[in-house]
Amino acid sequence: MDLTLARVLLFGLSLAGIPLLVFAIKLIRGVFTEEIVAELPYTQKEAPFSIATAGTYAIWQKAPLLARTPVGEFRPEVRSSPSGRPLRLRVSWMRPSVNNGMTGRMELFRFFAPAGDYTIAFGEGASVSKVELALSALLPIRKSALPADYSLQVTKARSAFVLLAGIFLILIAAGCILGGFVLGISAHQFAGQAATALTR
Repeated sequence: MDLTLARVLLFGLSLAGIPLLVFAIKLIRGVFTEEIVAELPYTQKEAPFSIATAGTYAIWQKAPLLARTPVGEFRPEVRSSPSGRPLRLRVSWMRPSVNNGMTGRMELFRFFAPAGDYTIAFGEGASVSKVELALSALLPIRKSALPADYSLQVTKARSAFVLLAGIFLILIAAGCILGGFVLGISAHQFAGQAATALTR
């Protein structure tokens, strides 16, 4: 293959990775930017909210960055307002998290809920396992989040596969951008080495 054509194709591969990277970032951002259905500050005991569409929803904790949270001092409860029946909460094992440089959010639980009216409250127990509490105690963080700065948020949950797909696409895009650029620059070296090998 002609060296010039090879370099054009490699640099083209690098450019093709840019829109793929943008798409992957938007895909991941969509996981963390769902509309907030309810918010419960730590200064309140409970907060009512309504769900218009049946589906899976997520409970996030929100707090300032680099501050200890009271996540080991409560376990949230979501109850149907008409009947008072509690909904089953499932632990979010992947613990998706996001921050804007000042505050951070981490997903704690997920639950399925039909359309209707509900109440979220701080209940007894812990929102994380003993292992997670022990590991967090090892972190050199002494500052605790103020009650007024800590809250729980309820949002529509996105599938974990969307997050994994976004991460996978970012890796592919990074490979295209970096690989195409590096190989495009060094293509003449590979061509020279190949020519030398053929003349021996």
